[in-house]
This record gives sequence, structure tokens and C-alpha cells, in this order.
Amino acid sequence: MLSEAYGGKLKIIQGDVLKLDNEAVLAMAEELLRPAGLSLHSQSPSGQIGRLKLVGNLPFGVATPLLIRWLRDTATKTGLMRAPRVDMSLMFQREVAVVSLLSEESSLFLVACCPDSARTAASCRE
Repeated sequence: MLSEAYGGKLKIIQGDVLKLDNEAVLAMAEELLRPAGLSLHSQSPSGQIGRLKLVGNLPFGVATPLLIRWLRDTATKTGLMRAPRVDMSLMFQREVAVVSLLSEESSLFLVACCPDSARTAASCRE
């Protein structure tokens, strides 16, 4: 229903994001960009380049492993992060922040990803 409402410019993939076939996602993105004359890997005649937009509500058990994978992929330009422009809008459950307060390593990870983590951490302690 959402895909139809967005005029064929949106593909919703339901399933386990940790088992996602990156090649299939990149191929779908290219297919969605093609009618607009865009590509993930090359500029259009007007100088634009396509974007891969990832949107998700990450459950507790998925958030940290997935973010670590995406950060590694970004550093190595592998997986979905091979696309030059990847935008992410991610929502995390409160438990992700609460558990991160219990582990120094996780807290450092949250600080690296969240410029406003101090306020987030304070509100989670309440």
C-alpha cells in the first residue's frame, strides 16, 4: 500500500535485515532509479547521482549488530555502503540506549553515533 502511494519509487522489504541480500537491494534501488535517469554509481546528464535511503525501526536484538556492520561496510565500501550516497533514518527502541549505559564499549558507540547522547542517556536513567 505504501509502495503504491509513493508512485513506484519505494520498495518495502519485509524480513530479517541481518539476512538481507545486499546485491538484491542494490539491484532494486537501481531499478527504481532508472525511470528518473538516475543511478547509484554514476551521474546523470544533469549531474545528479541516486541515493539509497534506508529507513527502519530497529528492535533491540538487531540494532547494535546491524549498526556495527553498516559502520564497517562504510569504512570498507562494501555491502550496501558501496553506494556512494546512503541516507539512513533509523529509530531505536529505548532498551538499546538503556543497555548501552551498562557497557562502556556500547556507550562509546552510542556517543560516536549520537551527538545528543548525553541528553538521551540522562533521560534513560529516569
